[in-house]
Amino acid sequence: MNASTEKRFHWTWVWISLAMYLFLYFLPLALMPGGILNGRPISGLSSLFIGIWSLGGMFIVSALAGYMSAGVTIKEPAVAALALMLIWFFAVQLRFNGAIHNTTQSYFILLVSLAMIGTLSIAGAWWGEQMQKAAKNKQPD
Repeated sequence: MNASTEKRFHWTWVWISLAMYLFLYFLPLALMPGGILNGRPISGLSSLFIGIWSLGGMFIVSALAGYMSAGVTIKEPAVAALALMLIWFFAVQLRFNGAIHNTTQSYFILLVSLAMIGTLSIAGAWWGEQMQKAAKNKQPD
């Protein structure tokens, strides 16, 4: 792959990353007790898992996407992560009948969340790319 095609934005990897986030990130969080798709109250263990996976999972899944893709794939997982967060925001709105009210504080929280998720996904994808590069350099020609 030459340098010009390697740096192109690939929508295919946005969709692949989004599917990875839905199955590897969103579903585990949503199905835990206290999660959006689980009717049981949150437990201490599920609270711990949700807290850790909310941040660590975003980094790990985006790193996996960066590692698995051919060429450089950093922006694509970030776009998919931001799309997932917007989907999640609207899912919470529907599930809890507009739980997030139209206030400046609500929009601030949404923007901070999007910034954090975007940063974690870019960092994870970059790390995945570094691991991919290291693996390629280790392989004998």
